[in-house]
Amino acid sequence: MKKFGYGDLFVDALNLVLNYKYLWVLGLLAALSGSGTINFSNTSRFSLSGSSSFSHLSSYLGDSARLANSWNANSGRFVMATVSLMLLGIILWVAGFIGQAALINAAETLNRNRDITLREALCSGVRFLVPMIGVAVVLYGPYYLASTLIGWAMARSIANGIAAFPTVPFVLSFLILFPLGVLVSAVHPLAQRGIVIHGLNVASSITNGWRFLWQNLKKLVFIVLVLVLLVLIYAGVVSVILLPLAGGAVFPALFTWIETGSISIGQVLSIVGFSLVGVALNAPINAYMSVVITLAYCSLGEQGRKRKKR
Repeated sequence: MKKFGYGDLFVDALNLVLNYKYLWVLGLLAALSGSGTINFSNTSRFSLSGSSSFSHLSSYLGDSARLANSWNANSGRFVMATVSLMLLGIILWVAGFIGQAALINAAETLNRNRDITLREALCSGVRFLVPMIGVAVVLYGPYYLASTLIGWAMARSIANGIAAFPTVPFVLSFLILFPLGVLVSAVHPLAQRGIVIHGLNVASSITNGWRFLWQNLKKLVFIVLVLVLLVLIYAGVVSVILLPLAGGAVFPALFTWIETGSISIGQVLSIVGFSLVGVALNAPINAYMSVVITLAYCSLGEQGRKRKKR
């Protein structure tokens, strides 16, 4: 039986991402469900320094009367904008699952030296959409519900005075929720691959994901650590280049909206453009991470099946 090779894993994934550029498109689509994006500036208010914007943000948030006046004058617009953003977030969340399922299917198919087009991959993403959402709801739903309830209870306690802060319950909650969140985050991508690659249902994919995680824990931890290092390097380079531009254009536009309740078309285009470029820059690394996990899942799974046959 061929020994699992980490070097081959990362190199093979890189070759797939470089040779099949449509994986970047799928990575872009999958990244739409993410929250961390890097933005760019509009040409009418271009600046390489965001220091004044950060200073303005600090002074603005520190003025409670100013914040209250902005809310009283523009609460209706804030509510409308919040609802719109929530609807947009749901749409992007669904699109992200389609992209992730398509990316998994494409990587697994290409790894078997079979051809697959972008359209075929997207069709498979749509086909697996419901179970992909189901897995996310089952895994993350209870976790986020518990976190929200605990946070709400603590906020009410703090509202009665800082001395009433529930230190012991907070520490206990953290000790429970943090490892639970790590476990859920580890099982989720493996359950997704069980759905797409093996056609498992929601319950079976979660069970299979947990079993796969436990059987290959050391190898998966090492793979994730390498990916985290690569992501940190990539994010650091991109942030150094674009974060000052965000401070020069996006923050002033947001301040204008908060203070006046209105925003110009140019400022809207600036924010949207920043977000789109940030998502686009995330696409290659997003595709690469997904392909690495998919290839690792296939390779380790094949090794596990061969061990059972012996």
